[in-house]
Amino acid sequence: MAFLVAFFSLLMVAIGLYGIANPVGLVSFTRLWQGQSGVWTGAAIRIVFGIALWRSAPSSHTPVVFEFLGLISLVSGAALPFIGVERLTKIISWWSGRSSAFIRGWSAVAIALGALLFWSAAA
Repeated sequence: MAFLVAFFSLLMVAIGLYGIANPVGLVSFTRLWQGQSGVWTGAAIRIVFGIALWRSAPSSHTPVVFEFLGLISLVSGAALPFIGVERLTKIISWWSGRSSAFIRGWSAVAIALGALLFWSAAA
């Protein structure tokens, strides 16, 4: 499971770097997740990531962080289908309407979190 966490962590870092380099491109990428298939794919990814975090927690450098983020990921993955396509589209539209600085800021958070998770999973 630690391998899966490391993979997701590197993916987070890559997406964060892309968002800093090209905020407009990240917005376009995010819009690909609109629609029913995006909701179900996003839910599945969050649930798999949550399980991987939870199962990897005991062997990580930061087990409490892994357990907490795993729980958040599982709950958000389970809730995503209930949010629905229309509400998810509104959230994505709100997020994509923010400034480039805002998107770059969130991209920096993704890089930092991905790096922390990668380091912690490499125990």
